[in-house]
Amino acid sequence: MNLQISRVDPAEAAPFIQARIARRIEAGGFLAVENLIAGCQCFRVDGEAGLVGYYALSVIERPAGAEVVIVAGAGSLRAGDLTATLIPYIERQAVGARLLTVQTRRRGLLAKLHAAGWSFGGVIMHKAIA
Repeated sequence: MNLQISRVDPAEAAPFIQARIARRIEAGGFLAVENLIAGCQCFRVDGEAGLVGYYALSVIERPAGAEVVIVAGAGSLRAGDLTATLIPYIERQAVGARLLTVQTRRRGLLAKLHAAGWSFGGVIMHKAIA
């Protein structure tokens, strides 16, 4: 599948992403997508049939080298696996960085990324404080 990736303003990407991941954001107590991706580099993904989705990247400069973080994203393909199709594009965007990272609760995404050669970089623990 041939995808076209174009840079867009976060204001364009936010409503699309928000509409598709709102339940996960609210359940996790996260910020609205527009706040989450403010200052990110945002991208629109188009396929042969039109809009596929959007994603947002942030670059963190670290002493050992840059880290590109997939901050948020949403979309779907009519036929095929969007993650398997899109990740190689994002990996090419991150060339020159030391790491490409993502934080997720989605077990299916973890399995797909692991199968694509990604590894676990740590575990985030949390405890609700009343």
